Amino acid sequence: MQTTNSKHVFLCPLKNADENFISYILKVAEYSPERFSYILSFPSKPLQENLLKKINNSCNVYLNITTTEFSRCEHWQLLPQVIEKYTGHSTFSYLFMGDEIFLETFPHETLISGQDFYLNEYFLDDVQNVKSPLKLINFMDDNKKISKVNFLIGKPCYSPLQKIIFNKRVIGLIKFDPKMPFVSDQTMVHELISSGCTFEFISCPFYKLNQKNRSYEKTLSLSEKIRSQIYLYLKVRCYFGIPMVLIRTFLKKIGEIL
Repeated sequence: MQTTNSKHVFLCPLKNADENFISYILKVAEYSPERFSYILSFPSKPLQENLLKKINNSCNVYLNITTTEFSRCEHWQLLPQVIEKYTGHSTFSYLFMGDEIFLETFPHETLISGQDFYLNEYFLDDVQNVKSPLKLINFMDDNKKISKVNFLIGKPCYSPLQKIIFNKRVIGLIKFDPKMPFVSDQTMVHELISSGCTFEFISCPFYKLNQKNRSYEKTLSLSEKIRSQIYLYLKVRCYFGIPMVLIRTFLKKIGEIL
């Protein structure tokens, strides 16, 4: 079971050594270093001497320099496997470039329940904009029913990946499907649940996702997103929810154009 003194590690997969993001990590790493660690992972590239010196002097920021340029899914899958190489931990989650975290509200106490993973709320672009799944009164305590209802209304609730807090027990079970990278985080969560992992929806947002920095999503066409959503819905066997998720996908695209 978790303790309130548990340690959490943030996994930061990068395509390159972005110095602005690394500087941001070094800044947030000053908060409660006995509880939080960070693993920065990117292909071998030269770093500014002052940044490298700061990282080497840090007690909770680690570099995982790779010799290969991994795909999106490969990098996500690699990182949990290297945690023990750098730091002890109880839980872990992902932190992506361009996003922000507010560690004062990290849910240490909530994690005492000892679930295999937690689906948290998160901020979208602004801390006043909290994104959470629809929770009907009758289903408040049934996590699987909450999931089902949200899928049926076209609102898949297993993403974004960054909002999920994982217990170290699931490291060996985390697999990202390379066939459909856009929904690989959601299919991964579905596989965890199908394998018997326990989970819980929690309301302790500390992660701010900034849409303007979603570079990968911007490369996808509408047809690619539609194919990915259909693939996900067939995977979770939520056939009746397909029309709703397609409508939501179209409306989101129209909103981007307008």
